[in-house]
Amino acid sequence: MFARFAGVIPILSVATIAILTVFNLGYFWSIGLHFLGLVDFNNFVYSIGLALTSLFFIGQLMYSIVAIQLNKPLTEAREKKIKQRANRFYLVGGGMVVVGFFVQKIPSISEFYGDILAFFGFVVGGVGLFYNAWLSWRADGRPTTEQIMLFLMVLLGLFFTAGMVACQLELEESKTYKITTNIEVIDGARILRSSSSGFIIAKDSVVRFIPQTQVRDITSLKKLR
Repeated sequence: MFARFAGVIPILSVATIAILTVFNLGYFWSIGLHFLGLVDFNNFVYSIGLALTSLFFIGQLMYSIVAIQLNKPLTEAREKKIKQRANRFYLVGGGMVVVGFFVQKIPSISEFYGDILAFFGFVVGGVGLFYNAWLSWRADGRPTTEQIMLFLMVLLGLFFTAGMVACQLELEESKTYKITTNIEVIDGARILRSSSSGFIIAKDSVVRFIPQTQVRDITSLKKLR
C-alpha cells in the first residue's frame, strides 16, 4: 500500500505544479504576465489554496448536477438521451467560453463579466464531459482516451479562468490602503500581491510595482468593526 501511494506522489506533485502555474497565468493575464516574475514562492502556495478550493466546489457542483441522473437504471433510450444532453452541455459551454473571451475585448464592458462567463462555460462543458465519461465507464469500465484528454483541457481552462476571476475580484476589492514611499503618497491603492521584492498594487485602473526598499508605511483605510 505504501509503495502504491509513493508511486502516486510524483504524479500529484506534477499535477499540483501544473494547476499552480495555470492558475497564476490566468491571474496575471489581465494585469500583465511580466509581473509574474516578481512573485515569491509563498505567493504560489497561497494561489494553490485558492485553486484547490475552487476545484472542490466545482467538483461538488458537477456531481450534484449529474448524481440524480446517474443513479437511475440505464436503458438504451436513457443512454441516447444522456448523450444528447451531454452534447448540449458541450455546445452551450463552448459558446459561453467563446463569448466570454470576446466580451473581455469590449472596452465598455468590465472584464469581470467576460471572465466569469468563460469560467462557467468550462463548468458547463465539464458537466457534459461527466455524462459521457460515466457512459464509457458503464460500458467499458474506464473513460476513453479522448475523454481523458478533454478532461485535462477542461481542468486547465477552469483554473486559468479561475485565476482571471480571482484577479478581477481583487481589483474590485473594497479594502484600500494608503502607501507612503520615499517619493510619494499613494492614497486608495489596492494591494494585489506582495513579496520580498515589493508590492504589486492597483490604483485608478493602473497596475504598478513598488520595490520593498521604497516603502515607508502602509495603512489600511478600512476601519475594523
